Amino acid sequence: YDLFHPAVLRLIKQTIDAAHQQGIWAGMCGEFASDLFGMFILLGMGVDEMSVSPAIIPEAKGIIRSIDSGIAAEVVAQVLKLGTALEVKNLLRREMDRRFPQLAEFMFNSGGTSCRDPAGFAIPCVDQHGVYIHTIAGKHICNIA
Repeated sequence: YDLFHPAVLRLIKQTIDAAHQQGIWAGMCGEFASDLFGMFILLGMGVDEMSVSPAIIPEAKGIIRSIDSGIAAEVVAQVLKLGTALEVKNLLRREMDRRFPQLAEFMFNSGGTSCRDPAGFAIPCVDQHGVYIHTIAGKHICNIA
Protein backbone atom coordinates (compact mmCIF):
# COMPACT_ATOMS: atom_id res chain seq x y z
CA TYR A 1 0.00 0.00 0.00
CA ASP A 2 1.00 3.61 -0.42
CA LEU A 3 0.74 5.77 2.68
CA PHE A 4 -0.33 8.67 0.48
CA HIS A 5 -3.21 6.82 -1.19
CA PRO A 6 -6.41 8.78 -0.50
CA ALA A 7 -8.21 5.66 0.81
CA VAL A 8 -5.49 5.15 3.44
CA LEU A 9 -5.59 8.85 4.33
CA ARG A 10 -9.38 8.78 4.69
CA LEU A 11 -9.10 5.86 7.13
CA ILE A 12 -6.51 7.73 9.18
CA LYS A 13 -8.72 10.84 9.24
CA GLN A 14 -11.78 8.80 10.28
CA THR A 15 -9.78 7.25 13.12
CA ILE A 16 -8.56 10.62 14.37
CA ASP A 17 -12.08 12.09 14.20
CA ALA A 18 -13.62 9.10 15.99
CA ALA A 19 -11.03 9.32 18.77
CA HIS A 20 -11.68 13.03 19.24
CA GLN A 21 -15.44 12.50 19.31
CA GLN A 22 -14.90 10.17 22.27
CA GLY A 23 -12.50 12.55 24.00
CA ILE A 24 -9.48 10.38 23.24
CA TRP A 25 -6.21 11.79 21.93
CA ALA A 26 -4.99 10.42 18.64
CA GLY A 27 -1.31 9.81 18.00
CA MET A 28 0.67 8.42 15.10
CA CYS A 29 4.05 6.77 15.08
CA GLY A 30 6.14 5.05 12.47
CA GLU A 31 7.05 5.77 8.90
CA PHE A 32 4.20 8.16 8.10
CA ALA A 33 4.72 10.33 11.18
CA SER A 34 8.43 10.52 10.35
CA ASP A 35 7.78 11.56 6.75
CA LEU A 36 7.93 15.33 6.27
CA PHE A 37 4.76 15.35 4.16
CA GLY A 38 3.14 12.86 6.49
CA MET A 39 3.65 15.37 9.29
CA PHE A 40 1.94 18.06 7.23
CA ILE A 41 -1.05 15.80 6.55
CA LEU A 42 -1.30 14.63 10.16
CA LEU A 43 -1.24 18.22 11.43
CA GLY A 44 -4.02 19.05 8.98
CA MET A 45 -6.01 16.06 10.23
CA GLY A 46 -5.72 17.25 13.82
CA VAL A 47 -3.50 14.51 15.23
CA ASP A 48 -2.51 15.21 18.82
CA GLU A 49 0.88 13.53 18.92
CA MET A 50 3.51 12.19 16.53
CA SER A 51 6.37 9.87 17.34
CA VAL A 52 9.26 10.34 14.94
CA SER A 53 12.71 8.89 14.44
CA PRO A 54 15.20 10.61 16.76
CA ALA A 55 17.36 11.52 13.78
CA ILE A 56 14.72 13.88 12.39
CA ILE A 57 13.50 15.53 15.61
CA PRO A 58 15.15 18.89 14.75
CA GLU A 59 13.63 18.87 11.24
CA ALA A 60 10.26 17.76 12.64
CA LYS A 61 10.23 20.62 15.15
CA GLY A 62 11.05 23.12 12.42
CA ILE A 63 8.34 21.79 10.14
CA ILE A 64 5.68 21.68 12.83
CA ARG A 65 6.50 25.24 13.89
CA SER A 66 6.37 26.43 10.26
CA ILE A 67 2.95 25.05 9.41
CA ASP A 68 -0.35 26.78 10.08
CA SER A 69 -2.66 23.92 11.06
CA GLY A 70 -5.68 25.74 9.62
CA ILE A 71 -4.03 25.92 6.20
CA ALA A 72 -2.92 22.29 6.54
CA ALA A 73 -6.55 21.34 7.28
CA GLU A 74 -7.67 23.12 4.09
CA VAL A 75 -5.10 21.19 2.05
CA VAL A 76 -6.10 17.90 3.69
CA ALA A 77 -9.74 18.55 2.76
CA GLN A 78 -8.60 18.75 -0.88
CA VAL A 79 -6.34 15.71 -0.55
CA LEU A 80 -9.16 13.52 0.74
CA LYS A 81 -11.16 14.19 -2.45
CA LEU A 82 -8.43 12.90 -4.77
CA GLY A 83 -8.22 9.44 -6.33
CA THR A 84 -4.54 8.43 -6.42
CA ALA A 85 -1.38 8.72 -4.35
CA LEU A 86 0.37 10.53 -7.20
CA GLU A 87 -2.40 13.15 -7.28
CA VAL A 88 -1.99 13.57 -3.52
CA LYS A 89 1.78 13.99 -3.79
CA ASN A 90 1.48 16.47 -6.65
CA LEU A 91 -1.12 18.53 -4.76
CA LEU A 92 1.02 18.53 -1.63
CA ARG A 93 4.04 19.68 -3.61
CA ARG A 94 2.11 22.52 -5.27
CA GLU A 95 0.52 23.65 -2.01
CA MET A 96 3.80 23.54 -0.11
CA ASP A 97 5.48 25.61 -2.84
CA ARG A 98 2.61 28.10 -2.82
CA ARG A 99 1.78 28.39 0.88
CA PHE A 100 5.06 27.57 2.59
CA PRO A 101 7.83 28.49 0.13
CA GLN A 102 10.65 28.56 2.69
CA LEU A 103 9.66 25.17 4.04
CA ALA A 104 9.32 23.77 0.51
CA GLU A 105 12.78 25.08 -0.33
CA PHE A 106 14.18 23.25 2.68
CA MET A 107 12.30 20.03 1.89
CA PHE A 108 12.95 19.88 -1.85
CA ASN A 109 16.24 21.68 -2.36
CA SER A 110 18.41 20.57 0.53
CA GLY A 111 21.48 20.16 -1.63
CA GLY A 112 20.34 17.04 -3.46
CA THR A 113 21.25 14.75 -0.59
CA SER A 114 18.44 12.26 -1.14
CA CYS A 115 16.70 10.53 -4.01
CA ARG A 116 13.39 12.00 -5.10
CA ASP A 117 10.41 10.67 -7.01
CA PRO A 118 8.83 12.71 -9.86
CA ALA A 119 6.73 14.69 -7.36
CA GLY A 120 9.82 15.60 -5.34
CA PHE A 121 9.29 13.20 -2.44
CA ALA A 122 12.26 11.52 -0.82
CA ILE A 123 12.37 7.85 -1.75
CA PRO A 124 14.56 5.08 -0.39
CA CYS A 125 16.74 3.54 -3.08
CA VAL A 126 19.20 1.08 -1.59
CA ASP A 127 21.27 -1.51 -3.43
CA GLN A 128 22.45 -4.86 -2.07
CA HIS A 129 25.43 -3.12 -0.42
CA GLY A 130 23.34 -0.55 1.44
CA VAL A 131 24.36 2.30 -0.87
CA TYR A 132 21.56 4.75 -1.64
CA ILE A 133 20.99 4.92 -5.36
CA HIS A 134 18.34 6.20 -7.73
CA THR A 135 17.46 4.19 -10.79
CA ILE A 136 15.45 4.82 -13.89
CA ALA A 137 14.82 1.82 -16.14
CA GLY A 138 17.39 -0.11 -14.16
CA LYS A 139 20.18 2.43 -14.67
CA HIS A 140 21.77 4.21 -11.75
CA ILE A 141 21.49 7.97 -12.17
CA CYS A 142 22.95 9.03 -8.85
CA ASN A 143 25.05 7.46 -6.15
CA ILE A 144 24.52 8.93 -2.72
CA ALA A 145 26.54 7.21 -0.02
